[in-house]
Amino acid sequence: MKENHEVKNSKSLNGGSMIDCAERSLETRYNVYRGWLIPYLINGDLMFNNARWLFWLRCLKDRHIPNEELPQIHFIPSSGDPKVVAVRKHIEKAIDYIAYKTGAWDALQTLMEWLLWGLGHSGAEFPRLNEEQHMWLYKYFQLGLLQETPHDYWGDIIAERKGNGDWNRNAFYPTPENVVQFMTAMTAGDPDEKGIFRTALDPCIGSGRFGMYLSNKLVFVYGNDIDPVVIKAALINMNLYAPWVALPAEPRDNPPYYYIPDAVAHAAEARLIVAAQMYKDFEQHVRMSKAMEEVRAMLKWNDKKNKPQLSLQDSSSHPSEADDGSRNAEEYESQMVLTF
Repeated sequence: MKENHEVKNSKSLNGGSMIDCAERSLETRYNVYRGWLIPYLINGDLMFNNARWLFWLRCLKDRHIPNEELPQIHFIPSSGDPKVVAVRKHIEKAIDYIAYKTGAWDALQTLMEWLLWGLGHSGAEFPRLNEEQHMWLYKYFQLGLLQETPHDYWGDIIAERKGNGDWNRNAFYPTPENVVQFMTAMTAGDPDEKGIFRTALDPCIGSGRFGMYLSNKLVFVYGNDIDPVVIKAALINMNLYAPWVALPAEPRDNPPYYYIPDAVAHAAEARLIVAAQMYKDFEQHVRMSKAMEEVRAMLKWNDKKNKPQLSLQDSSSHPSEADDGSRNAEEYESQMVLTF
């Protein structure tokens, strides 16, 4: 009996080591993709969030931050807003998929780790998912939805689904966003000579709501919390909506009231290379869309102009000429699509 017990333990240990080896192998292969979401982050920010990341990366690269109003972002405070509800369902579908595949205990944390790893956060651990699950999330999850409708989704989900596993073991409940707006106005409402370079600290930052709203007023926003789950939520929110909190400079007491370390400037320069390519692709897409609209309008106008004026009897008995003209216009348009 003792020998059998030892054999069973040996098998269990070997099985565990095989799983660990497979996970390490997958992590080694995928590690080159750390930060793969950054192009999508910058593209969505350019389209929906007033190009905050582009502004901040240029400031860091040039080592100059103008003491003037920061690019603004409008957060949607209501959890019941139809757009917010739709985006939350998108997030929860990803959580439910992970829970179905791996167990519900840490599904939310796994998704947040997957996002932080994809966003290139330095402290993010490789998410414990197999290759099939990575690919499903890669194909399904749309980061731009969260940027198009800015909101603290993670704070809502953690607070409202606290019964699932240990998501909310510290009984986290986020401050209502109308209260956050009021307190932000009180905290940063009367600027002094430091302007945007004043410093704010939230000792219980939670999912980062104060940081989100303060990012419209201040560059230096800090926070801490005892709960690692909400810290991950705050890090995602800062990456999505507050680049000067996600990739910070350092405050100083004397003018110019900030210092940009070399490592931060180099990181910004690397991201700007990605941003430049995304911006070029975006501009090309806009030019193509406008050109195609002009082509369609021109073809439509020519089609109407050249359409033969036939009587009802003639048009019913000889429809081929008009059809040929319409087909020619469609063929020309398809050729233009290929050309562009």
